[in-house]
Amino acid sequence: SVLRIIDKRDKIGNDGVVRELTQTLKLSDELAQKCLGLATIRGNDDSVIKQAKALGVSNPLFDEGLDELGYVLNSLQGFVGNRVMADMSIVRGLDYYTGFEFELHAKGNGAEPLVGGGRYDGLLTRLGAREPIPAVGFSIWIEALSQGSAA
Repeated sequence: SVLRIIDKRDKIGNDGVVRELTQTLKLSDELAQKCLGLATIRGNDDSVIKQAKALGVSNPLFDEGLDELGYVLNSLQGFVGNRVMADMSIVRGLDYYTGFEFELHAKGNGAEPLVGGGRYDGLLTRLGAREPIPAVGFSIWIEALSQGSAA
């Protein structure tokens, strides 16, 4: 429920997110502000991790995720420099993604992604698999490509 509200941030703004988190979900104002704070973090280096940790959230899964994100950002720096961006506001599909989620944007393309996907180990069990199977999938938005965005 929190992720669905955060995903509407572009439409309802920061105040709307806090209002829905506190009024609809009955979260405290402090917790709503932390959720919003996390959703506003963007960066291409370990400053993302520092900002997230500065929120004062203590949770083993959160810490593990930040460690993994830091590893990915630091590992990619040597290959692609600052062309990889961690954007904590991307929450679409996190009800079935079990790890990272990604979007690929063409230079100068603005907000419209060309490719998006992520890791979804648990999704295949929903479709009948007897145990979680490591999986990564993605979609290509053909419409965005056909409009010349990739040129």
